[in-house]
Amino acid sequence: MKVPFVDLYSIHKPLEKVFISEFKRIIRTNSFVAGKETELFEQDFASYCGAKHALLVNNGTSALFVALSALHLPRGGEVIIPVNTFIATAEAAVLCGLKPIFVDINKETFLMDLEDTAKKISKKTVAIIPVHLYGQRVNIMEIKKILKKKKSSSAIVEDACQAHGAIVGGKSKVEGDVACYSFYPGKNLGALGEAGAVVTDNTILDQYMRLYRGHGSRIKYFHDIVGMNLRASEMQAVFLRKKLPLLSYQNKARLKAVQWYAKGLRGIKEVKFQVPKLDGSHVYHLFVVHVKNRDELIQYLHDRGIDTGIHYPVPLHKTVAFEKLYGKNNQFFSAELTVSEILSLPMFATITQSQVEYVCKNIRIFYKK
Repeated sequence: MKVPFVDLYSIHKPLEKVFISEFKRIIRTNSFVAGKETELFEQDFASYCGAKHALLVNNGTSALFVALSALHLPRGGEVIIPVNTFIATAEAAVLCGLKPIFVDINKETFLMDLEDTAKKISKKTVAIIPVHLYGQRVNIMEIKKILKKKKSSSAIVEDACQAHGAIVGGKSKVEGDVACYSFYPGKNLGALGEAGAVVTDNTILDQYMRLYRGHGSRIKYFHDIVGMNLRASEMQAVFLRKKLPLLSYQNKARLKAVQWYAKGLRGIKEVKFQVPKLDGSHVYHLFVVHVKNRDELIQYLHDRGIDTGIHYPVPLHKTVAFEKLYGKNNQFFSAELTVSEILSLPMFATITQSQVEYVCKNIRIFYKK
């Protein structure tokens, strides 16, 4: 049996005729960038997130960048970021003239460690970027309590690039100043290419970001500020709009897959995994486990047609890009232990029970050798 890490075609196949029809319609309208389709998707996505505004941009990194830019944070200010995340989280801060301050992760949840976060907050801290890693939300209300105790007015920019549809209190909503999303094809809500979004209840921030997204211009060739071209294509807007109504159903399908994994992996002492959260607060963009003898297991599964991944193999403080800034002596014990053991197993909305059972069966056989 072949079990891909992600099977995008099985997700897109039911909408293939719709996509082709919409593609032809956009071609006939000659409107390819920042048009009516963008406006319609922004309205739909803002409504889905329970927010006042959504801004469609060309990718998730741009979403983080424009959000930080709109907050007008002082250059040189410090931004607290978990050390185990995709580099885009830190890149956006650096590109805005800010200094990333890395914090360790909780080895049980893989999310930013809030005790370490509290220790790292200083007078120089201007923002915190909690990353809702793998689809599980960071407790934003706890961060707000920490900031209040520290008498800090730092902004909260939620990196929700892996957490489409993750809920709080029974519904999806923005708890920080802004929430940033990526619609990279493999995400829970993925484009057929690149796109991203910023969601906020703050009208002033939204207005600035809209201006910044289009070269700082409200009227063509008249520019109020120096901005950038961060616009997404109309094609991606219409594709995303057609896929959005399926997101809640597909997130539930992921939760079902997690239950299959939990049952299939139960009792294997060499494998530790998160207990499924059935309230919808975790949308499992990725299903990540701690395993022993990871490299050998990866090869064993690969030889049997099972694809896996590692998210992420190198904590940011050990990447060449940030070694010069932080040196090699910074130690983040939980992150460094975690990245040596974590393994992402196949996870997508259309994965079948037989595929999950095949993965679990082979993991069980591997550890019985």
